[in-house]
Amino acid sequence: MMSDLRKSAEQQNWQWVCQLSDRIVVLGGSNAIEAQRLKAKALRELGEAQVNPPARNYYLSSSNELEKTDISCGRRDSPHDRVPRCTVSF
Repeated sequence: MMSDLRKSAEQQNWQWVCQLSDRIVVLGGSNAIEAQRLKAKALRELGEAQVNPPARNYYLSSSNELEKTDISCGRRDSPHDRVPRCTVSF
């Protein structure tokens, strides 16, 4: 699946990059961090191409959030976070 993700990113098929990266991140493993990074890039590219202000805001805000999130522990790098937070999924 990662090879498909990288190929889609090279072809600038950003919608498909978003779809595939979601699945890879949910599966976890060593590829999750790279998949999240590629999704953030895809969202930024989609946002920069938008002329619709709400859609542009959604894509760019989502990209910014992903860039700040550490999925290995569920942390967000924010000056307001005094103690790193880890989330537990059941």
